[in-house]
Amino acid sequence: MLRGAGDEYVIKEISLYSTQFDASRGTTIFMPPYAEIILSPEQRKRNSYITRHVHGLTWNSGTVPYEQLGDIIHALLKDYTCIYVKGQEKMRLLLKYAPPGVFLYNIERKGCPRLKALPKLFVSFHGNEHNVFPTHNCAELNAKRIGLWYEFTRAQPKCHCRK
Repeated sequence: MLRGAGDEYVIKEISLYSTQFDASRGTTIFMPPYAEIILSPEQRKRNSYITRHVHGLTWNSGTVPYEQLGDIIHALLKDYTCIYVKGQEKMRLLLKYAPPGVFLYNIERKGCPRLKALPKLFVSFHGNEHNVFPTHNCAELNAKRIGLWYEFTRAQPKCHCRK
């Protein structure tokens, strides 16, 4: 995500990883909701930092019009009853578009660590829109890393040993 003129999150890329099918769905990179010139110089500077050091997506990156964001999120979530989201602000944002009956849960409440603490996955490529730097994050890879963390920690037996 980047930050918009009102300091709100502007979704640049979204991906859903299903632990049930061990597959990613709906990786989409959105065009900006409005021209970058609307942003203050400070906001452009902050977004430039995020682009360079986090995900490599510029404000003008994207192939899907931002107006389709709600429909795409709704379509992604409609087949599930429970979706784990990383972070309270992202969860609040997705709640606007979630279909009735879909429960969103902040996976941080289950102890999911920061992305920096999760193991990196080896991939030989990034999506077309990403700058190719090993430090850049991809929503699809992050979703998979979080999903694998969830599966691994859920599968761990609980220790009932006495000390």
